Amino acid sequence: MTSSSSPNQRALRRLIALAILSGLVVIALFFAIEERQIASRATHTLSVYASAPWQDFDKIVFGKISPDVSIISLKESDAAALTELGQGLLAYVERERDTLTPGEIECFRSGQLCAYYFIRESGDDTLILYSDVSFARDIVRSAALIMALVFSGIAAVLYLCGRSTIRLLDRKDQSMRDFFANASHELKTPLMTMQSYADGLERGLVSQEKALSVIDREGTRMAHLINGILVFSKLDSGILQPARSDCDLREILYDALQSIETAASQRGLKLTPALNEPLYLYCDEALLYSVFSNILSNSLRYAAQEIRLSASQDEEAFILTFANDGPPLSSDECTHIFERFYKGHDGQSGLGLSLSLEYVRLHGGTITAYSKDGWTYFTVRLPR
Repeated sequence: MTSSSSPNQRALRRLIALAILSGLVVIALFFAIEERQIASRATHTLSVYASAPWQDFDKIVFGKISPDVSIISLKESDAAALTELGQGLLAYVERERDTLTPGEIECFRSGQLCAYYFIRESGDDTLILYSDVSFARDIVRSAALIMALVFSGIAAVLYLCGRSTIRLLDRKDQSMRDFFANASHELKTPLMTMQSYADGLERGLVSQEKALSVIDREGTRMAHLINGILVFSKLDSGILQPARSDCDLREILYDALQSIETAASQRGLKLTPALNEPLYLYCDEALLYSVFSNILSNSLRYAAQEIRLSASQDEEAFILTFANDGPPLSSDECTHIFERFYKGHDGQSGLGLSLSLEYVRLHGGTITAYSKDGWTYFTVRLPR
């Protein structure tokens, strides 16, 4: 059975597993090192007493003889007055007295209680000197538990964020695959046409004038597609950034209108600009010229009699409206018209409107398309 997970998802699982394993190793090392430190401090403290020449036993007050060391007398200590640890240690030493070596530091554990101790013979009495490390070990366990809980929370957040990121990456990868598949298809079409006419020309099946005209047209189409693909690669990688300067949007719009003026005149289309007020904006003139000319070229393709261009502004943005009286857009076309290589109802596709969307986004703006009352509108909103 094959796995349906993507490479990104498998990488996320490996990353999470590695993070969890790393956290467990860190917690285990912390616990082991602290346990060792506790044992080292306790045995070091007790070794001082184990090697000291005891001369004034009559001056020893049974109980605590230092902040870290307590003492129990098998002969004189009252078990009822001792702590739970003291009672357990006393009972253990009394039971195992014959097997214990005086002066040798040992570890005693009883449930959560723990102490390091040694025994010392003193005349007819036996003394137990011990260091209670139960509290220190509890602190270490609590710290390890808190670390585990914190790490579990971090791992959960990492996993959720990773899943969200993976979904974005998967969509991006799928988008890139679709893009290159569409690009390959779009490039193959003019290439096959050029090859077909070149072969026809060689065989004498088409005239030289016809073949060269088609080859030139399709070559130009391929050049536009390749240029668009290169631009998108720069956009997707974040390389392309606006080169802003102070501009009057009216000048850019008039330049874009001039680029379609001849073609519009040949088709008998009326161009109606309504640009009365100055529209000063800090922007990239070349990118916005491409936006406006792409929209106008699209309008030129579908307009029946007229193309209108108007501009307005509010406190936040300039609003530029391009309208043509061509066939209305369907709701599906309005939703997808700015997608890369989207084919409309007439089967035409390209990158012009997709690039326009990206260029407008680089300026922090929006672009929308809709049809109303027999007109199709493209609205560009650019923050002031």
